[in-house]
Amino acid sequence: NLHRPGIHGRQRIEHACPSTLSAACVPSLYARTLAQGAFMDCRLLTSVTIGAGVDEIADGAFAGHHTFSIYGSCPNGDYDYRVSSGGWVQCIQVSSGIPTVIESLTLGSTLKRIGVYAFAWNSKLTTVTFPSSLVTIGHRAFYKNEALTSIDFGATASSLVTIGGNAFAYANLTSVVLPDSVTEIEGGAFYFNRHLAS
Repeated sequence: NLHRPGIHGRQRIEHACPSTLSAACVPSLYARTLAQGAFMDCRLLTSVTIGAGVDEIADGAFAGHHTFSIYGSCPNGDYDYRVSSGGWVQCIQVSSGIPTVIESLTLGSTLKRIGVYAFAWNSKLTTVTFPSSLVTIGHRAFYKNEALTSIDFGATASSLVTIGGNAFAYANLTSVVLPDSVTEIEGGAFYFNRHLAS
């Protein structure tokens, strides 16, 4: 678990994935931001609890495939990418790697942003309940979560404004109830959910 010296009191958690990690519990006293790739490729990680006080889950924090940033352009190969600030480019290798196997995900009550590819390629996550504090779900945040059948936005008290492009693409959602607060749904947000009826 994360209850070890060296993490307490940080504003960010980065690269916190020992090979045997099977559960991650991040209370507010540990960090306000889970940094890019903090738990990337944690292949034994089955349970994640994000405590109140964590505001942001950054890009690729729990992604199942290799993600990195480089100045200029991504190397040759099967990479997806998005341009970051100052000429830096985030490269995501989409053709290799093993999906993570998070089965249980609890998001804290103060979370505002879920970053790009934050939970992409999770092969066993079936349901997600989003806190009412959430404002933004990033591009491909839950991309290729093929077991995902249910998402709950807490429609009655939601702060959600933006759902990024392909955020839930290639899931198995059957129905989605969007809160009135949503003003932007980017292209392909629910692409190829073959059983999505309403």
